[in-house]
Amino acid sequence: MNSLALRLARRRGPTATIAIVGGGASGALLAIQLMRRATYPLKIVLIEPRANLGGGIAYSTQFAAHLLNVPAGQMSALPDEPDHFLRWLHKNASIGYGPESFVRRSMYGDYLGDTLYEHQGQASRLLAIDHYRTRATRVEMSDGGVRVWLRNDIGIVADRVVLSLGHHSTTKLLANNDVPTFSSWSESALDDLNPAEPVLLIGTGLTAVDTALALDEMGHRGLIHAVSRHGKWPQVYPVRSKRRASKAPQLDGLISARGLLRFIRNLVRKGQDGPSIVDLLRVNSSSIWGSWSIEERSRFLRHLRTYWEVHRHRMPPEIARKIDEMRWTGRLLLHTGRIKRVSRVADGSIAVRIALRGGLDECDLRVSRIIDCSGPESDYRRWSDPLIAELLKSGLAKVDSLAVGLLTDDLGALIDTSERSSHLLFAIGPARRATLWESTAIGEIRQQAASLANHLIGDLLTSTKAREQQPVASRVDGRELTNAPV
Repeated sequence: MNSLALRLARRRGPTATIAIVGGGASGALLAIQLMRRATYPLKIVLIEPRANLGGGIAYSTQFAAHLLNVPAGQMSALPDEPDHFLRWLHKNASIGYGPESFVRRSMYGDYLGDTLYEHQGQASRLLAIDHYRTRATRVEMSDGGVRVWLRNDIGIVADRVVLSLGHHSTTKLLANNDVPTFSSWSESALDDLNPAEPVLLIGTGLTAVDTALALDEMGHRGLIHAVSRHGKWPQVYPVRSKRRASKAPQLDGLISARGLLRFIRNLVRKGQDGPSIVDLLRVNSSSIWGSWSIEERSRFLRHLRTYWEVHRHRMPPEIARKIDEMRWTGRLLLHTGRIKRVSRVADGSIAVRIALRGGLDECDLRVSRIIDCSGPESDYRRWSDPLIAELLKSGLAKVDSLAVGLLTDDLGALIDTSERSSHLLFAIGPARRATLWESTAIGEIRQQAASLANHLIGDLLTSTKAREQQPVASRVDGRELTNAPV
């Protein structure tokens, strides 16, 4: 530690404060990387209402059937220690897990929390960490820093703020009527549900799979209907892919969504399977997405997004077997089409009419609840979070034109309505999809955490030195004095 940092620490405590808004996986990964890199006094403030850090929505579930959809060998929290999660499993799990095992998601949340606390215990005495169990409501800029206001009217002064808000649920209305859906991301989605009554899931992705499994684990006996326009369940994570390409693709032919489609079809003709093609493209997904115009991105979202996500977000084999069992025993019914009409019936049930794909036939259902499993809300203008609303209203943040996420630069800094990158406000995780597209999986987020931590640690040290070397003017008895730099 340099002498300037030591003198500052003795006089005022930590040199800099970084506030992380959100303590799920993204926030925990960033805090870990900051602790691993700090070479001067630093205070990390985590603002998260949950008691356990690292879990968030994804890894706080207590259903045994909710597994990671990526093998344990690829889920290390630390990019430079790929076997870190496996070592934790060998030490903490009662059964043996290998690199190809699919582990309970709640166990992974425990791992992230343990890793965070382990690094906190190893941290220098000059590294302070606080956890505020509440939510942030707004930020205001002041004196080259940021004041973060919390729900209990506490104001925290920070040098940098990172949004790590993860996913957000919303309550929607269907077909312009007063019948609400229950968001699958809400803790109350399955509360007070009659186990004998049928339910309808909107969507057939991994979120719908999770909801169907949760209903089964709760002992739900009624029919489970699922509807989506494409009628496709996620692909199964392959035990061994057919033929994997040996090198990343050349980007020259991928300058458009149509070029991407041609590339994929060519690999399929050569014997590649869908999952291996998606894994191959993920290496350069941010470069491909970044090279496209808004029109090409929009074309991808309209025509190819569904097929990308079906192959990108896959089910573990044991989960796929359970879903197949529920389908072939008639407990889980798939409808390919769109909801045309929804109405409340006198007995309290909900009548749903589905226009089946092709437009020639319709299907009428009677259910007790509609659960929206179409995924989290990516249009931040629809979020009910007061912090996001305030950032958008003030112009400090901006939603991209396709409503995929918040606009950020290559470092993750928020871009404001004047198209300027902030040097104080940053984002990590799903909020960065507008810039990176692939920004929701641990593999991408742990790299973001490492890169952002590097930037913040270096930038704060540089700015602190510059600030301390500037003369500070003050007045005593009418005389202006100049304090020499520390």
